[in-house]
Amino acid sequence: MRFQIIIDSLHFVGSCNAVLQAANKQMFLEDCIAAHMFLPLEAFHFGSLLKGQFLSHFSRVACLGTALEQLRSLNVLRALRNCPAIVDPMFVDFEHDRDIFIVRFAILDGGFRSKNNENSKITNTSPIPGSAIALKVRYNSIRRVLVDLRVKLPNGARGRRIYFHLNYPPEIRKYQRKTEDDEDKIGSDGNRWRSIPENNDDKRDNCAAINESPYFCLQLRQHVSDHTLYQLLSRLRVRAVLSIEFANLKFRYLSVFDYVDAPVRFIGCDYRPYACDEVIISKERNYELPFSRVDPACEKKIRDCDVFGLEYLIAALLSRGAVVKDQILIDKRTRDAFVDMILQRFKDNEELTLEALERLINMIDESKQTPCLFTSFQKIRNTLGGQKDILEEIYHDNKREGYQRVRKVSF
Repeated sequence: MRFQIIIDSLHFVGSCNAVLQAANKQMFLEDCIAAHMFLPLEAFHFGSLLKGQFLSHFSRVACLGTALEQLRSLNVLRALRNCPAIVDPMFVDFEHDRDIFIVRFAILDGGFRSKNNENSKITNTSPIPGSAIALKVRYNSIRRVLVDLRVKLPNGARGRRIYFHLNYPPEIRKYQRKTEDDEDKIGSDGNRWRSIPENNDDKRDNCAAINESPYFCLQLRQHVSDHTLYQLLSRLRVRAVLSIEFANLKFRYLSVFDYVDAPVRFIGCDYRPYACDEVIISKERNYELPFSRVDPACEKKIRDCDVFGLEYLIAALLSRGAVVKDQILIDKRTRDAFVDMILQRFKDNEELTLEALERLINMIDESKQTPCLFTSFQKIRNTLGGQKDILEEIYHDNKREGYQRVRKVSF
């Protein structure tokens, strides 16, 4: 806390932000605590972290809608979890002995509704008009734990956020009670689900916002004690085998629907709805690939190079999600500058530029982040310039032996 106060007073923010890494185990408790259950949350966020700023692409708060809707949501959660003692509409269970934490809350989606192809004996009306959601994160999927103890909230108060850098997105599970007879399933986490709403009126598919975001942020409620937080971080350090880091971070909300048009075409994350039952049953609806919006000027400049590999690698780079899009598609000026840089280097040397893009993609796949795409690409490209003769020999041998490199686009 004192470190963050000092950094705040010195105005070390944004790209000049300082991070304190607590690696010494003597700074933490060594008590064996099996779990921290029912820790209340103010909100959770999915996004990316870049130059001291967290860009949230999905934010859901605990208290949504009117007071009546909030009470209904709490009652749904109590009923489906079979726990009348629940007092918070959104909470997290850190089960250290199982190396997992689970965020729990309820959504008012009307509950279970039978489909046309299901047993006619199942009633169309759910006994509980809502669903219980569980977001599961395994400790072995966590790459980094970053804590901000001095979050500036809109009401002027100070909050606390824990940022988890993940190898893969949380597992989403949704439980709906079908009939009055399935009492034995009460408390279940339910079935795997692909998306959740951001608020009560949200009907969008948020799969891309969730799955493409490398960071999962938990915002604790203010009445969670400092001692409890200290115990929690101590157990996370041991069970996740990671250092705990502290920093002052800026926060900004940016919807994935607000990205500028991409420079090339690539398939987005929202292709999965076409596989749902309603679409399969319907014979009138034609399948259309959900390509991203494309800027025609950028696309023309890239295609004028008449090298498919260049367009393909740029599409593969964009398919890596928010870690790339938040640096390229944040505004038109930045997107155009990145494309112009790639094209200029491509005109200088085609093979080295394609190899540099290939290695940039590999670096992102390994680290799940990159501090600056512009700088990273230039460094890789300049390094390859010193190995030009070696690379040309490798390319010549590969061509002679009929070797064909396969490049992939991530979905």
